[in-house]
Amino acid sequence: MELRAKNAVYWPGMRSDIEERVAACQPCQFTRPANDCTQLTPDHQHPVPQGPWQEVSTDLFYYNNDNYILVVDHYSSYVFVYKLQGTTSRDIIEVLMNLFAEHGSPTTLYSDNGPQFDSREFANFAASFDFQHTTSSPLHSRSNGIAERQVRVVKDLLKRSGSNSAFFIGLRALRSTPLDARLPSPAEMLLGKKVDTLPRRISAGHPDHREELERRREQQRLNFNARFQRPTPPRTFEVGDPVLFRDKQANSWRPATVINKHHTPASYIVKEEPARVVSPPEVGGPEDGFKGSLATPAQVREAPPLRRTAQMIRPDPVVRTRSGRVSRPPQRLVYE
Repeated sequence: MELRAKNAVYWPGMRSDIEERVAACQPCQFTRPANDCTQLTPDHQHPVPQGPWQEVSTDLFYYNNDNYILVVDHYSSYVFVYKLQGTTSRDIIEVLMNLFAEHGSPTTLYSDNGPQFDSREFANFAASFDFQHTTSSPLHSRSNGIAERQVRVVKDLLKRSGSNSAFFIGLRALRSTPLDARLPSPAEMLLGKKVDTLPRRISAGHPDHREELERRREQQRLNFNARFQRPTPPRTFEVGDPVLFRDKQANSWRPATVINKHHTPASYIVKEEPARVVSPPEVGGPEDGFKGSLATPAQVREAPPLRRTAQMIRPDPVVRTRSGRVSRPPQRLVYE
Protein backbone atom coordinates (compact mmCIF):
# COMPACT_ATOMS: atom_id res chain seq x y z
CA MET A 1 0.00 0.00 0.00
CA GLU A 2 2.83 2.38 0.82
CA LEU A 3 4.59 1.83 -2.51
CA ARG A 4 1.31 2.32 -4.35
CA ALA A 5 0.71 5.63 -2.59
CA LYS A 6 4.24 6.87 -3.34
CA ASN A 7 3.62 6.48 -7.05
CA ALA A 8 0.66 8.86 -6.90
CA VAL A 9 0.85 11.33 -4.01
CA TYR A 10 3.01 12.51 -1.14
CA TRP A 11 2.41 14.34 2.13
CA PRO A 12 4.53 14.73 5.30
CA GLY A 13 4.18 11.72 7.58
CA MET A 14 2.69 9.59 4.82
CA ARG A 15 4.26 6.34 6.04
CA SER A 16 3.03 6.70 9.62
CA ASP A 17 -0.45 7.65 8.40
CA ILE A 18 -0.65 4.56 6.22
CA GLU A 19 0.54 2.33 9.08
CA GLU A 20 -2.11 3.82 11.38
CA ARG A 21 -4.76 3.25 8.71
CA VAL A 22 -3.80 -0.39 8.32
CA ALA A 23 -3.59 -0.90 12.08
CA ALA A 24 -7.15 0.46 12.45
CA CYS A 25 -8.49 -1.93 9.81
CA GLN A 26 -10.27 -4.66 11.78
CA PRO A 27 -10.85 -7.01 8.80
CA CYS A 28 -7.10 -6.85 8.13
CA GLN A 29 -6.37 -7.84 11.73
CA PHE A 30 -8.85 -10.73 11.69
CA THR A 31 -7.41 -12.23 8.51
CA ARG A 32 -3.68 -11.74 9.02
CA PRO A 33 -1.43 -14.80 9.55
CA ALA A 34 -0.06 -15.80 12.91
CA ASN A 35 2.99 -14.03 14.29
CA ASP A 36 6.43 -15.31 13.41
CA CYS A 37 8.55 -17.10 15.96
CA THR A 38 9.84 -14.76 18.62
CA GLN A 39 13.44 -14.68 19.74
CA LEU A 40 14.21 -17.24 22.42
CA THR A 41 15.28 -15.71 25.73
CA PRO A 42 16.47 -17.41 28.93
CA ASP A 43 13.02 -16.82 30.44
CA HIS A 44 11.49 -19.11 27.78
CA GLN A 45 13.65 -22.05 28.88
CA HIS A 46 13.24 -24.25 31.92
CA PRO A 47 15.94 -23.40 34.46
CA VAL A 48 18.51 -26.08 35.11
CA PRO A 49 17.53 -27.97 38.29
CA GLN A 50 19.88 -28.19 41.24
CA GLY A 51 20.18 -31.95 40.83
CA PRO A 52 18.71 -35.02 39.16
CA TRP A 53 15.06 -36.06 39.51
CA GLN A 54 13.81 -32.70 40.72
CA GLU A 55 11.97 -31.58 37.59
CA VAL A 56 10.50 -34.03 35.07
CA SER A 57 8.28 -33.75 32.00
CA THR A 58 5.77 -36.27 30.74
CA ASP A 59 3.91 -36.66 27.48
CA LEU A 60 1.62 -39.18 25.79
CA PHE A 61 2.13 -40.33 22.23
CA TYR A 62 0.55 -42.84 19.87
CA TYR A 63 2.47 -45.19 17.62
CA ASN A 64 1.46 -48.31 15.66
CA ASN A 65 -1.93 -48.73 17.41
CA ASP A 66 -0.33 -48.49 20.87
CA ASN A 67 -0.35 -45.73 23.47
CA TYR A 68 2.84 -44.78 25.30
CA ILE A 69 3.79 -42.44 28.10
CA LEU A 70 7.22 -40.83 28.24
CA VAL A 71 8.88 -39.30 31.31
CA VAL A 72 12.17 -37.41 31.00
CA ASP A 73 14.36 -35.93 33.71
CA HIS A 74 15.33 -32.29 33.04
CA TYR A 75 18.76 -32.57 34.67
CA SER A 76 20.05 -35.80 33.14
CA SER A 77 17.77 -36.21 30.06
CA TYR A 78 17.13 -39.79 31.21
CA VAL A 79 14.06 -41.19 29.41
CA PHE A 80 11.46 -43.61 30.75
CA VAL A 81 9.00 -45.18 28.27
CA TYR A 82 5.99 -47.30 29.18
CA LYS A 83 3.25 -48.86 27.08
CA LEU A 84 -0.24 -48.04 28.35
CA GLN A 85 -3.32 -50.23 28.57
CA GLY A 86 -5.52 -47.14 28.21
CA THR A 87 -5.34 -43.36 28.21
CA THR A 88 -7.42 -42.50 31.28
CA SER A 89 -6.15 -40.69 34.34
CA ARG A 90 -6.10 -43.97 36.28
CA ASP A 91 -3.79 -45.58 33.68
CA ILE A 92 -1.41 -42.61 33.82
CA ILE A 93 -1.42 -42.54 37.63
CA GLU A 94 -0.59 -46.24 37.92
CA VAL A 95 2.51 -45.84 35.77
CA LEU A 96 3.70 -42.66 37.52
CA MET A 97 2.95 -44.11 40.94
CA ASN A 98 5.19 -47.08 40.25
CA LEU A 99 7.92 -44.80 38.87
CA PHE A 100 7.79 -42.39 41.81
CA ALA A 101 7.81 -45.25 44.30
CA GLU A 102 11.10 -46.43 42.79
CA HIS A 103 12.89 -43.08 42.28
CA GLY A 104 10.99 -40.81 44.63
CA SER A 105 8.63 -37.94 43.92
CA PRO A 106 10.03 -35.05 41.87
CA THR A 107 9.56 -31.47 42.94
CA THR A 108 7.76 -30.44 39.74
CA LEU A 109 6.09 -32.42 36.97
CA TYR A 110 5.37 -30.72 33.65
CA SER A 111 2.71 -31.94 31.22
CA ASP A 112 0.37 -30.69 28.53
CA ASN A 113 -3.30 -29.80 29.05
CA GLY A 114 -4.67 -33.22 28.15
CA PRO A 115 -7.81 -34.38 29.97
CA GLN A 116 -5.78 -37.11 31.70
CA PHE A 117 -3.67 -34.47 33.47
CA ASP A 118 -6.46 -31.92 33.99
CA SER A 119 -8.72 -34.17 36.06
CA ARG A 120 -9.50 -34.02 39.75
CA GLU A 121 -8.11 -37.53 40.13
CA PHE A 122 -4.68 -36.44 38.90
CA ALA A 123 -4.79 -33.38 41.17
CA ASN A 124 -5.39 -35.67 44.15
CA PHE A 125 -2.49 -37.85 43.03
CA ALA A 126 -0.17 -34.81 42.91
CA ALA A 127 -1.26 -33.81 46.41
CA SER A 128 -0.77 -37.30 47.87
CA PHE A 129 2.71 -37.74 46.32
CA ASP A 130 3.69 -34.14 47.17
CA PHE A 131 4.78 -32.70 43.82
CA GLN A 132 3.76 -29.58 41.92
CA HIS A 133 1.96 -30.14 38.62
CA THR A 134 2.56 -27.45 35.97
CA THR A 135 0.91 -27.51 32.55
CA SER A 136 2.22 -26.01 29.33
CA SER A 137 0.56 -23.18 27.42
CA PRO A 138 -2.68 -24.29 25.72
CA LEU A 139 -2.28 -25.23 22.05
CA HIS A 140 1.46 -24.54 22.31
CA SER A 141 3.25 -27.86 22.68
CA ARG A 142 6.67 -26.27 22.23
CA SER A 143 6.50 -24.92 25.79
CA ASN A 144 6.93 -28.57 26.87
CA GLY A 145 9.72 -28.98 24.34
CA ILE A 146 11.92 -31.24 26.49
CA ALA A 147 9.34 -34.02 26.37
CA GLU A 148 8.35 -33.29 22.74
CA ARG A 149 11.96 -33.66 21.60
CA GLN A 150 12.39 -37.00 23.38
CA VAL A 151 9.08 -38.25 21.95
CA ARG A 152 10.48 -37.72 18.46
CA VAL A 153 13.65 -39.61 19.39
CA VAL A 154 11.69 -42.55 20.83
CA LYS A 155 9.38 -42.67 17.80
CA ASP A 156 12.38 -42.88 15.49
CA LEU A 157 13.74 -45.66 17.68
CA LEU A 158 10.45 -47.56 17.42
CA LYS A 159 10.46 -47.21 13.63
CA ARG A 160 14.01 -48.55 13.31
CA SER A 161 13.63 -51.47 15.71
CA GLY A 162 11.85 -54.52 14.37
CA SER A 163 11.23 -56.21 17.73
CA ASN A 164 10.88 -55.43 21.42
CA SER A 165 14.42 -56.62 22.17
CA ALA A 166 15.87 -54.32 19.51
CA PHE A 167 13.90 -51.38 20.92
CA PHE A 168 15.14 -51.89 24.47
CA ILE A 169 18.71 -52.34 23.25
CA GLY A 170 18.40 -49.01 21.45
CA LEU A 171 16.83 -47.42 24.54
CA ARG A 172 19.76 -48.63 26.63
CA ALA A 173 22.15 -47.12 24.09
CA LEU A 174 20.24 -43.83 24.28
CA ARG A 175 20.55 -43.77 28.05
CA SER A 176 24.26 -44.63 27.99
CA THR A 177 25.34 -42.16 25.28
CA PRO A 178 27.14 -39.04 26.62
CA LEU A 179 25.22 -35.82 26.13
CA ASP A 180 28.28 -34.10 24.67
CA ALA A 181 32.06 -34.05 25.02
CA ARG A 182 31.90 -32.50 28.49
CA LEU A 183 28.86 -34.26 29.95
CA PRO A 184 28.45 -37.96 30.77
CA SER A 185 25.53 -40.18 29.81
CA PRO A 186 22.02 -39.70 31.26
CA ALA A 187 22.36 -42.98 33.19
CA GLU A 188 25.53 -41.78 34.93
CA MET A 189 23.97 -38.43 35.77
CA LEU A 190 20.77 -39.94 37.19
CA LEU A 191 21.76 -43.37 38.50
CA GLY A 192 25.46 -42.81 39.09
CA LYS A 193 26.44 -45.86 37.02
CA LYS A 194 26.69 -46.99 33.43
CA VAL A 195 24.03 -49.30 31.99
CA ASP A 196 25.90 -50.74 29.00
CA THR A 197 28.77 -53.22 28.68
CA LEU A 198 31.29 -50.95 26.94
CA PRO A 199 34.52 -50.17 28.80
CA ARG A 200 34.50 -46.69 30.25
CA ARG A 201 36.89 -44.44 32.08
CA ILE A 202 36.26 -44.45 35.82
CA SER A 203 35.08 -41.09 37.09
CA ALA A 204 35.77 -40.15 40.68
CA GLY A 205 32.60 -39.54 42.70
CA HIS A 206 29.56 -37.69 41.36
CA PRO A 207 30.66 -34.27 40.13
CA ASP A 208 28.23 -31.40 39.78
CA HIS A 209 27.33 -30.98 36.11
CA ARG A 210 25.09 -27.95 36.55
CA GLU A 211 27.64 -25.49 35.14
CA GLU A 212 28.07 -27.58 31.99
CA LEU A 213 24.30 -27.92 31.65
CA GLU A 214 23.96 -24.13 31.83
CA ARG A 215 26.57 -23.78 29.09
CA ARG A 216 24.80 -26.38 26.97
CA ARG A 217 21.44 -24.66 27.37
CA GLU A 218 22.92 -21.28 26.46
CA GLN A 219 24.44 -22.76 23.31
CA GLN A 220 21.09 -24.28 22.35
CA ARG A 221 19.43 -20.89 22.75
CA LEU A 222 22.05 -19.20 20.56
CA ASN A 223 21.70 -21.86 17.89
CA PHE A 224 17.91 -21.44 17.89
CA ASN A 225 18.07 -17.65 17.55
CA ALA A 226 20.69 -17.92 14.79
CA ARG A 227 18.08 -19.53 12.53
CA PHE A 228 15.91 -16.40 12.68
CA GLN A 229 17.64 -13.38 11.21
CA ARG A 230 14.70 -11.04 11.93
CA PRO A 231 12.92 -12.30 15.03
CA THR A 232 9.63 -10.69 16.00
CA PRO A 233 10.16 -8.30 18.92
CA PRO A 234 8.26 -9.28 22.07
CA ARG A 235 4.94 -7.51 22.64
CA THR A 236 3.73 -6.40 26.04
CA PHE A 237 0.12 -5.76 27.07
CA GLU A 238 -1.61 -4.26 30.06
CA VAL A 239 -4.81 -5.28 31.80
CA GLY A 240 -7.79 -4.04 29.79
CA ASP A 241 -6.03 -3.94 26.41
CA PRO A 242 -8.10 -5.30 23.51
CA VAL A 243 -6.29 -8.15 21.74
CA LEU A 244 -6.91 -10.93 19.25
CA PHE A 245 -6.16 -14.55 20.12
CA ARG A 246 -5.70 -17.38 17.64
CA ASP A 247 -8.36 -20.10 17.62
CA LYS A 248 -6.46 -22.96 16.02
CA GLN A 249 -9.52 -25.20 15.78
CA ALA A 250 -11.47 -22.61 13.77
CA ASN A 251 -8.27 -21.24 12.15
CA SER A 252 -9.33 -17.66 12.83
CA TRP A 253 -8.73 -14.75 15.17
CA ARG A 254 -11.18 -13.86 17.95
CA PRO A 255 -11.47 -10.60 19.91
CA ALA A 256 -10.64 -10.66 23.60
CA THR A 257 -9.56 -8.45 26.49
CA VAL A 258 -6.52 -8.92 28.72
CA ILE A 259 -7.73 -9.53 32.29
CA ASN A 260 -4.46 -10.57 33.95
CA LYS A 261 -0.80 -11.38 33.34
CA HIS A 262 0.44 -14.97 33.56
CA HIS A 263 3.58 -15.93 35.45
CA THR A 264 5.09 -17.55 32.35
CA PRO A 265 6.93 -15.25 29.90
CA ALA A 266 4.94 -13.60 27.10
CA SER A 267 1.68 -15.11 28.40
CA TYR A 268 -1.58 -13.44 29.40
CA ILE A 269 -5.02 -14.46 30.61
CA VAL A 270 -7.69 -13.10 28.28
CA LYS A 271 -11.48 -13.06 28.19
CA GLU A 272 -13.19 -13.63 24.88
CA GLU A 273 -15.48 -10.85 23.69
CA PRO A 274 -18.80 -11.52 21.89
CA ALA A 275 -18.52 -11.75 18.13
CA ARG A 276 -19.51 -8.70 16.13
CA VAL A 277 -19.94 -7.96 12.45
CA VAL A 278 -17.19 -5.77 11.08
CA SER A 279 -17.61 -3.91 7.82
CA PRO A 280 -14.67 -3.56 5.45
CA PRO A 281 -12.95 -0.16 5.48
CA GLU A 282 -13.89 2.49 2.99
CA VAL A 283 -11.24 4.43 1.13
CA GLY A 284 -11.17 8.00 2.38
CA GLY A 285 -10.98 10.99 0.09
CA PRO A 286 -8.34 13.69 0.03
CA GLU A 287 -10.40 15.85 2.38
CA ASP A 288 -9.80 13.52 5.36
CA GLY A 289 -6.04 13.38 4.84
CA PHE A 290 -6.14 9.58 4.56
CA LYS A 291 -6.02 9.20 8.32
CA GLY A 292 -9.64 9.20 9.42
CA SER A 293 -11.41 6.34 11.16
CA LEU A 294 -13.21 3.57 9.33
CA ALA A 295 -16.38 4.65 7.57
CA THR A 296 -19.60 3.22 8.98
CA PRO A 297 -22.47 1.97 6.76
CA ALA A 298 -24.50 5.04 7.75
CA GLN A 299 -21.71 7.36 6.62
CA VAL A 300 -21.45 5.49 3.35
CA ARG A 301 -25.19 5.90 2.69
CA GLU A 302 -25.03 9.63 3.53
CA ALA A 303 -22.07 10.27 1.22
CA PRO A 304 -22.83 12.95 -1.40
CA PRO A 305 -23.33 11.74 -4.99
CA LEU A 306 -20.52 12.06 -7.47
CA ARG A 307 -20.45 15.23 -9.58
CA ARG A 308 -21.63 14.47 -13.08
CA THR A 309 -19.20 15.58 -15.76
CA ALA A 310 -19.79 16.19 -19.41
CA GLN A 311 -18.26 12.83 -20.27
CA MET A 312 -20.77 11.12 -17.96
CA ILE A 313 -23.73 12.97 -19.46
CA ARG A 314 -22.94 12.04 -23.06
CA PRO A 315 -20.34 9.78 -24.59
CA ASP A 316 -17.68 11.18 -26.81
CA PRO A 317 -18.61 10.93 -30.51
CA VAL A 318 -16.40 8.52 -32.40
CA VAL A 319 -15.44 9.39 -36.00
CA ARG A 320 -13.30 7.06 -38.05
CA THR A 321 -11.34 7.88 -41.18
CA ARG A 322 -11.09 5.67 -44.26
CA SER A 323 -8.04 3.94 -42.82
CA GLY A 324 -9.94 3.18 -39.60
CA ARG A 325 -8.20 5.76 -37.41
CA VAL A 326 -10.35 7.26 -34.66
CA SER A 327 -10.76 11.01 -35.03
CA ARG A 328 -11.99 12.96 -32.03
CA PRO A 329 -13.14 16.50 -32.86
CA PRO A 330 -12.38 19.33 -30.39
CA GLN A 331 -14.87 19.88 -27.59
CA ARG A 332 -15.90 23.30 -28.92
CA LEU A 333 -17.29 21.78 -32.16
CA VAL A 334 -19.55 19.25 -30.41
CA TYR A 335 -23.22 20.31 -30.20
CA GLU A 336 -26.15 18.55 -28.61
